[in-house]
Amino acid sequence: MYENWTINKNGNFIYLFYEEKNAIDDTLYVLLEKNYNRRDTEYYELDHYYLVPDTSKNFAVNKYIFTKPGNYKISVFNRKGISIAPPHYTTIDYYESEYDFLSNADSWYYSNSVLTFYEKKVNDSLFGENKIFTLKEDGIDVVLSIVQKNKKPIKSNNLLVTIYTDDKNKVKINSIPYYVDYNWNWTTIRVPFKQKGKFIVEVYNDSDVFINSSKIEIQ
Repeated sequence: MYENWTINKNGNFIYLFYEEKNAIDDTLYVLLEKNYNRRDTEYYELDHYYLVPDTSKNFAVNKYIFTKPGNYKISVFNRKGISIAPPHYTTIDYYESEYDFLSNADSWYYSNSVLTFYEKKVNDSLFGENKIFTLKEDGIDVVLSIVQKNKKPIKSNNLLVTIYTDDKNKVKINSIPYYVDYNWNWTTIRVPFKQKGKFIVEVYNDSDVFINSSKIEIQ
């Protein structure tokens, strides 16, 4: 049992173990949340899976393959969705020898990415490309397109979109996590806005690597 862990770039499995005095009669639900951005202390959903009770019903255990470094929050729930233990926090880091390989990828891999805003998406078609949009009474969802122009995959199972005010204070408005396919070279996500102003939208992958940013105005 350790508080912190180190993994290689291909990931390593770690057993999650839960026990209690009462008999564990059913499978338990585990929610994994991750701190995506070192400037943002909030945790966002990364994945979920299940712990299987032992035949003795004294404990439940299952292994999970961690592939990304970062700060994690692990919560466990019963079948009714009720939390049955305080959240557990742990930090996972790469072995020191892995950083030489990773730092090279960080500096250039997303250099051909492009962010574009659209009014709407119908099936796989995008309409109304713009950088200025009009706010409706209940807010507006702008479609953000993320494209790797060199056709390389995004190489991330999750993206974090963070919205800041476009001024000298650069106040964070919101952060939203999204599930994406690791092998896609493009994707679209809906970004909600509830107020008028000029904003900067930044996109990070699930290793806290900056992908790109773009400016938008909501009138």
